[in-house]
Amino acid sequence: MLAYRQFLLLLLVALAACAGTPAQTETPLFTANARAEGSQNVDVIVEEVARYQGTSVVDVHFNYGPSVASSVFIACSFAKLARLRGYRYTVDVRDYGKPGRYLVGFIPAPSQEAISALGPEFEKHDPSQVTDSAMFDRICPKS
Repeated sequence: MLAYRQFLLLLLVALAACAGTPAQTETPLFTANARAEGSQNVDVIVEEVARYQGTSVVDVHFNYGPSVASSVFIACSFAKLARLRGYRYTVDVRDYGKPGRYLVGFIPAPSQEAISALGPEFEKHDPSQVTDSAMFDRICPKS
């Protein structure tokens, strides 16, 4: 009986240790790097720095490049992040806490109710400010 209890105790300790390893259960934070993806004209990095239910905090590091090409890269990166999170529609708060930081909200439909459910940071947003990531399908590289 003592050996059985010791076995159960060791099993519980092992299970608790496995439950505490987020690297195996969580998806890594998103990063898109224009230079690493082969761009010669744009040097922009889009980096997800925090992930919450329904939102991500994203830093955009702009080093150089034409404004249109850089904007397209950023928009494509946000669209890719939305797809990875399982959503089509996004709404964002710019300069969230500091310049170049965005709070990106992911919503199932472009409705005021969905936007409001994201939290008080989005209270000034309306459905006209929602981005449909599908509109970038033709211009964003597939990966």
